[in-house]
This record gives sequence, C-alpha cells and structure tokens, in this order.
Amino acid sequence: VLISISAWSQDVHFSQSSEIPLLINPGATGAFNGWDRVNLNHRNQWLGGETQFMTPSLAADINILKNVNNPKAHMGIGVLFFNDIGGDAKFGTRNFSLSLSGIVPLGKQHQLSAGAQVGLGHRSGDISKLRWGNQFDGEEFNSFNPSGETNTLNSFFYPEVSAGIYYKFKNVGTSFGRNSALEINAGFAMYHINKPKLQYLSNSEERQYIKYVIHADAFKDFSSSKWGIEANFVQFIQGPHLETLIGAM
Repeated sequence: VLISISAWSQDVHFSQSSEIPLLINPGATGAFNGWDRVNLNHRNQWLGGETQFMTPSLAADINILKNVNNPKAHMGIGVLFFNDIGGDAKFGTRNFSLSLSGIVPLGKQHQLSAGAQVGLGHRSGDISKLRWGNQFDGEEFNSFNPSGETNTLNSFFYPEVSAGIYYKFKNVGTSFGRNSALEINAGFAMYHINKPKLQYLSNSEERQYIKYVIHADAFKDFSSSKWGIEANFVQFIQGPHLETLIGAM
C-alpha cells in the first residue's frame, strides 16, 4: 500500500524510501544488522512514450570496529551515486556523495547514530532538443522554424553538505524465528545545508533550498502467528515544496 500526497520536490526520490537509506538520512550510514549493505535502485517512467525519465542509484555502506558480542561505539562509512535524467532536453542531475557516521549503542536494544555527508553534484541539459509553440506551422511542428530560444543552459558542478541523526530500537536478535519481534527506526536529516548555487544561467543567483527529512519505520511480528506488519513514513520539506510518503505491508 502506497499513498503519495503532494508530490512536488526539487530532489530525486524513490517511493520505496526504506531501500535507499543514505538518500534519506546520512545518520543511517552503517546503522544496520550485519557488516555490509548494498542498495541498487532503478526507476524508469513512461516506457511507452518518446520522452522518458530514468533514475538509477547505487549506495553501499559498511561497519568499522563493530563488535556483536560486546556492543560498543563504532563507525560507518558509505558512498552514494545517482543519475537522474529526464525529458527531451536530457536534463540531468548527477551526484556522488561520501558519508561518515558515529554509532553509539545505548544498552542492548537501543542505538543512536549521527552522520555527515559531503558530495559533488552536476547538472546539465540541452535546450536545443526542445520544441517550442512558435515552431508549429499550422499543421505540424517544423524544427526549421526559428524558436527564438538559445541554448543558454549551463553545465555546472556544485558541492553539497548534509547531516542527520538516526535512532534504532530492536528487542530481539536477528533470526528466522522472530516470535514477537519489534523494530523501530526514526530520524531527522538536513540536505543541502550549504545552499549550493545553481548556475543555470551565467548571472543566476538561484540557490537550492535546504531539504528537511523526518522519517520513521517499524516492524512488528505477532507471536504464535504467521502475521506481521511493516510500515514506514517519510516527510520531506524543501522550501515551498512538501512531499509525504506512507507505505505498509
């Protein structure tokens, strides 16, 4: 079950937010059951149309100095890459980020972590590939008709700085027989803290809005039953843009 409310945003997103933790919260880096984790996502929209939107993403993170038998503070390190391309102009946002976190166990069932993420973004597009209303000659679009538009869209790089905190609760160890397992994860993150300048035009002063992320997910297994429920919630706030994702199974 997935309900999307108010889907407007500057940033790329995937509806299965639980499968792209480093894009939701840098504090989630290394905060998982296990030693290493790899997430691969691909979204392809409008396959049957002439204009398509494709977004592949790859993320990987590992634990450093983690001790299962004697829980103690340790670290997580991760990398994230995505390539979001869409439209006839092939307008694209590419990003490569490096994440580092500190993870502190608070007893056997609680864990708190904080992480920072630094990255390099790149945007580009080709306006000459677009068609304009004044190129319509009365019967069809004629690409030889002058549009009056020039390809003034710059290709540019920009740095990014993000950070977040992440809380994890789990009342049992990992096993196939989960009995009455309960897991809860929640966090808060800020992306584009440095408000990178978006130089689409030479004299542009536009800056990217800071994105605030509030998220939570939970898993509950019912003892003496084959049933369990898993649910997640993510709220994005970015300038005047809001997006809410709610999912459950």
